[in-house]
Amino acid sequence: GSGKTRFASELATAADLPLFVASYAPWQSEGHQGDMLKAMRQSFREAIESAPSVLLIDEFDSMVIRGTALSDNSNYNRGVVNGILECLDGVNRRDGVLVIATTNEVEVIDPAILRSGRIDTHIEITLPDAEARVGILERYLGFPIADGHKPTIERATERNSGADLEVLARKAHRFARADSVSTSIDHLLRALPNVRTLPVETYRANALHEAGHAVTGLAVGRTIVDARISDTYYEDRQVQSMGMVRFETQTQHRRTRDEIFGELLISLAGMAAEIVVLGRHDQGAAGAIGSDLNIATRLATMMEAVDGMGDTLVSE
Repeated sequence: GSGKTRFASELATAADLPLFVASYAPWQSEGHQGDMLKAMRQSFREAIESAPSVLLIDEFDSMVIRGTALSDNSNYNRGVVNGILECLDGVNRRDGVLVIATTNEVEVIDPAILRSGRIDTHIEITLPDAEARVGILERYLGFPIADGHKPTIERATERNSGADLEVLARKAHRFARADSVSTSIDHLLRALPNVRTLPVETYRANALHEAGHAVTGLAVGRTIVDARISDTYYEDRQVQSMGMVRFETQTQHRRTRDEIFGELLISLAGMAAEIVVLGRHDQGAAGAIGSDLNIATRLATMMEAVDGMGDTLVSE
């Protein structure tokens, strides 16, 4: 929802070039590996025949590192990655075709794909800041937002992606249609989520939790690139983040036991901080895919049962 696909679309429009869209799933749906490779080559062929053009390959993290546990079928995956490398190699063979690949997990992509001459320019599209959020809403709404309303809107849309803002604008337009009038700022204000302030005790626990991640991350040699904590929450959202600490991405692809164990410690540190200071931890650190305890469990299992980094060299 951060706007990766829209970036490619807007780029093609601005350059007045045809846009071709492909991804792993439609290629694979053609049948066995041979059919998939044919579909992949066909996407490149169509873009080449219409050159100059833009070819967008979505969900590119499906091209995972060859020969690792990231791939459920190593031999199949090796053939697919080799196929995309063949399509990307040779500037003359795809002269005039700008290939854009989108992903949320660049670290799992086979490094051979990312080297010079292939997908070699990497752009991180982050969530929009306050000014950008207002600008995105103005575009979807079709009218400028007065300065007096901006603080309310900026606060209510904090951490919203471009996709979230598009949904918000559509909601405002629905209110206007129901009133049989043009969309106005009043409809947008009605569409904004209800923002509530966290109890002080909860806010403190969240701050302790994120501080645990941050301090432990620094202790194991990681670099913090972003950290934040929120004292508010959205009443109508079931899943939302009250705080986060983001570390600089590690680029190495063959990690040692100490490096993986450091990640495990960071994952558990939020819960540990709550227990040390408050004597307990709450549900927020566990119970869901992607939660701290889920990540720690996955890392520990991988070390012990896959990578042979426990007391034995067991690998399953």
